[in-house]
Amino acid sequence: DIEETNKNLTRSIIEEKCAAYILDKGKTIGINEIRVSVTVRWDSESSLWYPVGAVIASNADDSQKEKLSAQIEADLGIAKDEQTWSAYDEQ
Repeated sequence: DIEETNKNLTRSIIEEKCAAYILDKGKTIGINEIRVSVTVRWDSESSLWYPVGAVIASNADDSQKEKLSAQIEADLGIAKDEQTWSAYDEQ
């Protein structure tokens, strides 16, 4: 039905916007090779999708990873233990 279609479309938009946000923040701190996917979860109380996890492939150094990880947690609410990091060429 239309409501379910809209809900799924909204989910995709939130995932894409959060991933784009992380990509932009990464590039701002000098991470040029980066891929991101974001997982969202439905909150039935607020009837909203919210980000709960991120998979990040990057060749960032430890300092850059720490900065971006902290930014993701502060701005998107994705806890550091819900952020999965790997080398850029592994994905």
